[in-house]
Amino acid sequence: IGVFPLLQPGGLASPDLESARASAQLQAALGYNPSAIVVVFGSDRLRNDESRNTYFLLPFLFGLLGAFWHFRQKRNEAFAVFSLFIMLGVAIVLYSNQPPNEPRERDYAVAGSMLMYCIWIGMGALAIFDFSRSKLPSIPAAFLSVGIVALAPILMVTQNWNDHNRSSHYGSRDYASNFLNSCDPNAIIFTFGDNDTYPLWYAQEVEGIRTDVRVVNLSLLAVDWYIDQLRRKMNQSPAIKMSIASDKLRGFKRNQIFLPQKEVMGIAEYPVMTIQQFVKFLAEDHPLQTQSGQETETYLPTNKLILPVDTAAARKSGAILPKDSALTALAFTLNKQYLIKDEVAIMDIIASNLWERPIYFAVTCTPDKLLGLGQYTQLEGLALRLVPIRSSGRPEFGGMMGAGRIAENKMFENVTTKFKWGNFNTHKTYIDKSFMPSIVSTRFALLRLAEHLLDQGQPERAVKVVDTYLAGFPNENFQYDYNTAYFLKVYADAANLGDEKTNMYKNDPALKAKLEQFSGKAETVEKLKKHLTILADETAIMAKFYKNPAVTLYYASDLDRIEGQRTEGQNGQPGQIRAGVKDQLIRIAESTGDAAFAQKIKDKLK
Repeated sequence: IGVFPLLQPGGLASPDLESARASAQLQAALGYNPSAIVVVFGSDRLRNDESRNTYFLLPFLFGLLGAFWHFRQKRNEAFAVFSLFIMLGVAIVLYSNQPPNEPRERDYAVAGSMLMYCIWIGMGALAIFDFSRSKLPSIPAAFLSVGIVALAPILMVTQNWNDHNRSSHYGSRDYASNFLNSCDPNAIIFTFGDNDTYPLWYAQEVEGIRTDVRVVNLSLLAVDWYIDQLRRKMNQSPAIKMSIASDKLRGFKRNQIFLPQKEVMGIAEYPVMTIQQFVKFLAEDHPLQTQSGQETETYLPTNKLILPVDTAAARKSGAILPKDSALTALAFTLNKQYLIKDEVAIMDIIASNLWERPIYFAVTCTPDKLLGLGQYTQLEGLALRLVPIRSSGRPEFGGMMGAGRIAENKMFENVTTKFKWGNFNTHKTYIDKSFMPSIVSTRFALLRLAEHLLDQGQPERAVKVVDTYLAGFPNENFQYDYNTAYFLKVYADAANLGDEKTNMYKNDPALKAKLEQFSGKAETVEKLKKHLTILADETAIMAKFYKNPAVTLYYASDLDRIEGQRTEGQNGQPGQIRAGVKDQLIRIAESTGDAAFAQKIKDKLK
């Protein structure tokens, strides 16, 4: 396992290529003919993928040669290296029981095993020298052996350079910058994991980007020393106010605080408390005996809370806009039966700082960390701000991305003037799949903004958002797929194309009138045709890939997404046909009214 990347005859392949190859091998073992896999590799995109590197087995063969030579020369020493090779590779994988899917590549877990094999690669030079010095003088033999084995690292450098070179790749920094620039000055932003926290700290500490924003990581917020750090000034960010004393959160204290049953508390209904009263109660000691016989420091006195609004402070901080009709209090119900330490800290930070400082949750957080406040948020970029305005959001977007309303003017300004794109819009660079979750956050944020602007009768700005997305994530770096079709649909709707079935705004006379006044309609149609042609080409390539018998079994859902799928009917009757990406692209092409163009798209998707 440690040496697996060195074993492949074709070197390291892209995830798509490797999955296809593994599928073909498995089906061959089951009796299928995998020869059709050649069709898949026939596409230029897959054949020329930068991550498809060829080592000609040289590193593996040199290591094998070195291992044999090592065992012949010093058996005990060789067994020691072999033991480390196994224990730092196969044994680690078996012991940790690693799942096949991880958020990122986990090959560093077996790096020690690879290093042991590299020792044998180096000994491959000694093996060649040992053999050649019987034929040549020592110095020429030494140069010959080193020169032969040096072919392996030279080959690996030349093969790996284009997919490992990050000299123009600023995706992580700019991703972090976009989070920070989604926030107003002096803000607090809650983040969740590694990828939405460490890049932000780098951007602040190394490049000095938005050092006024305090990044609070929810994964670390469950430990006392990190909570204490928040109480101190950091860069240009003042200390975060908290009312619960440090010693009350020390060690295991308040790791988990339960909400007792009403019968246990001797009440008919849970009382309504302000969040300040609630946090004050949690800071005090109210011992409670649990069913297991343990005693907790305190308990949750209620799950019905009110967050009072300081209207003057909220307006000053920008949480209330002049056009807003703000609430005087935010009523919410805790969405769980207990709070853990990080959630207790969240409640304290909100109670002690909201309205004085803007408080945001990154869109990468989990919705449960909003603690029932999701209806009082607004999306301003890659972060949701707590505001004294109730809104229903867009649940179809799911999770944090669908919560709350959109601050359209602020988010439009952030996206079009402050967001950066990591040089993806200016340089051809290799992007592996581990980066894609970061793209998803930005994609959904921009798509929701574009659709919202259309809903508000602002086609010029909606088109500008789509332009920004397609320029920031061009096809040369991010292969167009079904997600791109959603943005192209915004183009079509902004240009008021299609009939009542294909344009969601045709049945709204007032909005239809606004769209008909859009002066950029012709230019938008040309953009639509350009990007739709690219998407049709890419869809045709991937459909060919997924239809291949060697991979269909493993990519059935992807094929259904492209080709469409018949849903299950009732009483033995056939179900309805669920439209696939091909059908959507054809409908969008037909909506342009250009019959020749529509036929061109149909031909590509046959």
